[in-house]
Amino acid sequence: MQGETSMYLKDYDVMKFNGGFRLVSKNDPDNKFDPMDQGLFKPGDVFRVGYNGWLEQVGNDFDELEAQAKQNDVA
Repeated sequence: MQGETSMYLKDYDVMKFNGGFRLVSKNDPDNKFDPMDQGLFKPGDVFRVGYNGWLEQVGNDFDELEAQAKQNDVA
């Protein structure tokens, strides 16, 4: 698909827990911040499961709030 990037994270596991999941490094599963430390994700990233079964990034809540705040400051 044009304009889209894909990522295969072979060194990570998905740990499911009540109410969510966490992506952890197989090398250091106790480091819950590894995906952010590696630049894979950032705080506020929002995902959903699409009709095709893929996990899709749909935005970032923090970026959207920051953009709204800047817009309100200008107005």
